[in-house]
Amino acid sequence: MTLIFVYPFYHVFVLASRERAKMFMIPPPFWFGDGIKSNFDSHLKQLPFFRNMFNSAAVATLATLTTVFFCTMAGFAFAKYRFKGKKAAFNFILITLAIPQLLGIIPFFKMMVWFRWLNTWFPLFIPTMASAFGIFLMRQYLEGSIPVDLLDAARIDGMGEFFILLRIVFPLAKPAIAVLGMSTFIGSWNNFFGAPGGSPKKGSLHNPCCPIKPQGGHPMKLNRQKMAPSRIFFLFFYLSINGTASVR
Repeated sequence: MTLIFVYPFYHVFVLASRERAKMFMIPPPFWFGDGIKSNFDSHLKQLPFFRNMFNSAAVATLATLTTVFFCTMAGFAFAKYRFKGKKAAFNFILITLAIPQLLGIIPFFKMMVWFRWLNTWFPLFIPTMASAFGIFLMRQYLEGSIPVDLLDAARIDGMGEFFILLRIVFPLAKPAIAVLGMSTFIGSWNNFFGAPGGSPKKGSLHNPCCPIKPQGGHPMKLNRQKMAPSRIFFLFFYLSINGTASVR
């Protein structure tokens, strides 16, 4: 089973080292070719890859941090506070999960024009700061994992609500934060919805990669490089979940 899942990634590496004429051989090539250096050089001449990689990683990281922070705050409020309209507000958030994203394309771009956010990074991370899925996930986790007595004891000791969030809620919510951070980063990394609102001059892995002329193993080389940051973050959050859930 492991080989079935690993082979497609291995095949991408193999095709990235082949010339175009040899990529579609039957049976397909199983071992690396001799075009790795030439494919890399030609690929980097067509696209400022490292700058675009940095921009995409920065946007995805910023989206992850803001989403985790604000969704944890909102989930904590829905889980442990009592206020008027709490159930109605939470039900409204759940209803938004059933609305397809495509229905908001025109209002989304109108808002970008109105806020003068075109050709900026703001449309790429601000809409996800209050993710309905993130709020729902954190609310469900915090409601059953943090006892009210612990929060009351912290308040009796004079700890403010913000420090309770930072020093008690965030450490105890690491498993849920890891899941939310993992899904947010990968979703932002693969986000093609907000990318057209950005400027190709600023550089993102979404827009500039489209006009690359498909020669040799360049698309496969590009795909291999684009996958690296998301896999690194996945491994980071995976180890975070295992480290938190382990019993010593």
